[in-house]
Amino acid sequence: MLRELRRRHEVRIYQSEADLEEEWDIAHCLNLKHLSPKVAAKVRCPLVVDSHDYYWVRYYHFFCPDFPVRFLLQKYRAFKYRRLFTFIDGIILHGRYVFDLYDHPTST
Repeated sequence: MLRELRRRHEVRIYQSEADLEEEWDIAHCLNLKHLSPKVAAKVRCPLVVDSHDYYWVRYYHFFCPDFPVRFLLQKYRAFKYRRLFTFIDGIILHGRYVFDLYDHPTST
């Protein structure tokens, strides 16, 4: 992805908060679950994120050995995402299934 974007754009990978002090046209996070609310709050340009699966948005119970860990992680991430959504300007959803799980501003 970086190779293709660099053909037409200046692309940098976030390394420290010093990167946030520069002027940027857009910020793109490739995976929503790795975005910190602290960093998202400091981004001064439009922020677009990718979401690849349902696990971080909705919880579906199924028996598995790591059930307690999955349950607690999902609760934590649901809280984190509610905070993140206030800073996000756009979401790229990978697949119709994931699209149907998100609450969309235009669908209400």
